Amino acid sequence: MDWKRLFGRTAPVRPERVDFPVQVDLEDPRLTVTIHLHELPTAGGTLSCWSYVTNGLSFWGQKEMVLTLKREADEPAAEYSTEPIELFHGIAGLARDGALADAGHVTHFQPKRGPWGGHVLYVAAQPLPGVPVPEEALAAIVITGHELETVRSHGATRVMARLGREAVYFPCPPWSDRARLRSAKPAAGKSILDRTLIVHLPGVSAIYDGRNVSIFASAGSRPDLRRAMEQWSIDKPLALLTGMGQGDGCLVWEPGLKGLNAITPPNSTGRQLAACFLMIAGGLETNEIRLVEDGIGLILTEDSTAALRDALMNVRDLRLTAGDSVISVAGTVDPGEAGPPTGILLLHPEDEWMARGGDATSLAVYVKELLRVVSRERRDDRLPAGFDIFVVLRGRASRVWGAPPDVCERLEAVTPPSVNPGPFGFVIHALRGGEMTFDMNRDLPAEWTAAAANIPGTGPGQAVTMDDVIAQVWPA
Repeated sequence: MDWKRLFGRTAPVRPERVDFPVQVDLEDPRLTVTIHLHELPTAGGTLSCWSYVTNGLSFWGQKEMVLTLKREADEPAAEYSTEPIELFHGIAGLARDGALADAGHVTHFQPKRGPWGGHVLYVAAQPLPGVPVPEEALAAIVITGHELETVRSHGATRVMARLGREAVYFPCPPWSDRARLRSAKPAAGKSILDRTLIVHLPGVSAIYDGRNVSIFASAGSRPDLRRAMEQWSIDKPLALLTGMGQGDGCLVWEPGLKGLNAITPPNSTGRQLAACFLMIAGGLETNEIRLVEDGIGLILTEDSTAALRDALMNVRDLRLTAGDSVISVAGTVDPGEAGPPTGILLLHPEDEWMARGGDATSLAVYVKELLRVVSRERRDDRLPAGFDIFVVLRGRASRVWGAPPDVCERLEAVTPPSVNPGPFGFVIHALRGGEMTFDMNRDLPAEWTAAAANIPGTGPGQAVTMDDVIAQVWPA
């Protein structure tokens, strides 16, 4: 696509005086672009950037977008590029025609016709210090022609991970660097994906915790996943090109890299690594999990391959064993997609999670998995309409109160993140009328209330702490 020729635009007139942020009104009054001048801290130092943020694409059903451009050393702040403005004008035209972009998609251009001669990869936008980024916005990242071909053949997550490794920024640098576009070299070499049937499914994620593999599918990805499974003949290997999902790191590979390599955010232990692809092959006598390049290979028996295909196609939970490892599919509906809503109430201050040894994202991944179990138990009428389930983590273990014993057992079977020494607790609360109605003085488990009353040495000015109570009901 040649968007300059397609839309016949000329560069908007730059105001004589530039006071950031600058709002640029396009020809359609429903669309504006705001340009922010800001600094972005990175592992390699602080970058000076312009960020171009849209307002109005949502009118046509397109997610709002942000494009962050690294300023080059000799560029005055006032002389911002107009290329992103032209790009967003073109995207608005496509959105009006019903062509919508989402995370993992690309827009390709005729040679030397795209922004700075490149193409655009769309990823989930990240927070930018000092820049209001719309909720659920996409970041437009300018990539090279070679990277475009890699997205098409090997998936967007592989390109994101490589960019993240190069810039030391997880999950990938949110800025576009024109100097990098001019100097980037292709990653020469062959990939196992070159000889495998592939399906692009960025809404599906495969997470590796060092031993086990967990597979998730977003609600929006399920129709495409179902079609892919219906068309797949299980006697042939298949590679699903996956997204990062809720991983707290991502496998990364390019020709020449040996062993396991990954990128992670600051302060992360990298215990939940997203794979760039999930390869499934049958015909083995026993199930095996293999790390292949920046992906996960599931080499399964014929029965397990058929069961996995069925679970993915019909959105069903599945648990397979591979030696002492587990392959799981979280197939039940996501929390909130059906049934009454559920809320989370922390029993310890949020900053205690990191202070007590938790990492940045593993708690969210763990809670999401617990909510999947709770959703299934509610659907099967094994939980009352109103409930308060208490979960406490310590070390690599968990304890659950407030649900029937068999439900507690299933919740405790979910592998918890490490919090060392801990403890750290929270409540899964069934909202009443969509609101949080939990009362700490009224809704504690009876065992906890009795323990609090029997803790010795409490008197005026000596409050019982949550740690005191947990030490009684779950002795170390």
